[in-house]
Amino acid sequence: RKNSIRFFFFFLNHLFPSGKIKGENVLSIVAYSTIIMGNVCVELGCVYKAKKQKMYIKRLFHQTRHIFF
Repeated sequence: RKNSIRFFFFFLNHLFPSGKIKGENVLSIVAYSTIIMGNVCVELGCVYKAKKQKMYIKRLFHQTRHIFF
């Protein structure tokens, strides 16, 4: 995740060596940050799903414990 942020700043420097903003640069920045946000959301979603699954397994274990013990 840190790499993508570092790359993003590298990308910004690459686009605006003189600090001037052109229309097509803005477009590519928007596109690129959308991709980064998407990746972060996917990562967070995976973490959330994993946590939910863990809770589900725990609950299942608590429900079935009395059968085995």
